[in-house]
Amino acid sequence: MKKTTALMLAAVLACGMLTACSGGSNTTSQNSSVSEAAASAVSESSAASETADAATESSAAETILVTDAVGREVELSGLVEKAAVINRYNLELIRGCGYIDKVVGVDSSIIENHVYWPEFSEENSFGSQNDVNYEVIAEMEPDVVITAFYSEDMENALKAFNIPVVALIGYDQDINRQIDIIETMFGQSEKSVALRSFFNETSESISGIVAGIPEGERKTVAWESIKDYSIANGSNAWGEMMVLAGGINVFGDASFESADVDAEAFVTANPDFIFKMVAASGADLSGYTPPSAEDYKAAADAYLARPGFGEIKAVQDENVYFVTSFSMGGLGKILGSSYIVKWLYPDAAASFDPDKVFATWLEEFQNIDYVEGQHCRIGDID
Repeated sequence: MKKTTALMLAAVLACGMLTACSGGSNTTSQNSSVSEAAASAVSESSAASETADAATESSAAETILVTDAVGREVELSGLVEKAAVINRYNLELIRGCGYIDKVVGVDSSIIENHVYWPEFSEENSFGSQNDVNYEVIAEMEPDVVITAFYSEDMENALKAFNIPVVALIGYDQDINRQIDIIETMFGQSEKSVALRSFFNETSESISGIVAGIPEGERKTVAWESIKDYSIANGSNAWGEMMVLAGGINVFGDASFESADVDAEAFVTANPDFIFKMVAASGADLSGYTPPSAEDYKAAADAYLARPGFGEIKAVQDENVYFVTSFSMGGLGKILGSSYIVKWLYPDAAASFDPDKVFATWLEEFQNIDYVEGQHCRIGDID
C-alpha cells in the first residue's frame, strides 16, 4: 500500500514538472493544483490503507483461540453459532449458560432421555459416544464438536471436514474453568455469569460447613456404583465429591487402585455412611425419572441380605442412602456434595438446603421441573 502511494505521488509530481516547463502565466496556479492533487492522492491512498488495515484487524479479531479442558489450543473462525455436543454433563453446562439453542447435534443417549432433553429428536443424533458418525456430523455443519472424550482419531476424522474439536469436561469439579471455555466459544451471557455465581456460592457454603467440623469428628464414607461392589477410590470424581462434603473415604488410599472390591472389604472398612447408586427400573442411569418405591425396596432388601453387612456401622445406624447419578452428578458433582454434607453433619448444615440447590439447578438453569424421589435413606423404606 505504501508503494502504491509513492507511485501515485511520483506520477502527479511528474505531471506538474512537465506543465511548469511549458511556461506561461498559469504556472503558479498549475503548481498549486499539482500540490493539491498530490495531497489528495496521498490522502486517498492513506484512507484506503487504513481501511484495509482495519479490515485485517477485524478479520483477526473474529478468530478465537480456545484453550480446552485438556490443554489444547484450538482455533475457531468466530463465536460458535452451531455446535455438536458429546456427553450429558457438557450439554447441561451449555444449557445452563443459555446456549442450548446453538446445539444442532447430540449423542444418542440424549435422544433416549427425551423428557429431560425436549429440545432434541432423532434428527439431531449423530450416534453414540463410542460410535460417532462423522459423516452425519459433517452434514449438520457445526462450527465445532465439543466432547469430554477427546481423541486424536476423532480430531483427524473431523479435520477432513474442517471441523475443530474442543474438549470440555462438564463433570469435572473445576466448573469455573469449564464455564471459561464455554464463554470463550459462545460469548459471555447473563446465564453464564449467574451459573458461575451459583456454583461458587454453593461451593463456599459447603466449604464453610466443613471448616467448622473438627478433624476428629469427620465421618467415614463409602460410595458404591450401580454395579455391586464397585467403589469410588481416591482418584475417582465420586470420591472427590464425598471429600468436598467433609467425608473421609474409606476406600480413598492408594491400596484401592481397583474400583472393584468384595463384601469383606466393606465389612472391614466399616464406614459410618454408605451411598449406593440406583436407577429406576428400565431407565437410563442418568435418567430424569426417579426410582419407584418398589425399586428402593428391592435395593434395600438386596443390601441387607449381603453377607456380614449387618455388622457395618452404616447399616446398623440406617445411614445407607440410595441415590441416583442424576441427582448427585450435576454441575461438577456439587449437587452430590450438597446432599452429602447435609446427611453427614445435619446440625452444622441446619440452615443449608440441598433440595433448594437441586431445584435451582433444574428450574433456573436446566429449564425443567424439579423432581423429587431421587434419593432414599434405608431406614425410611417400608
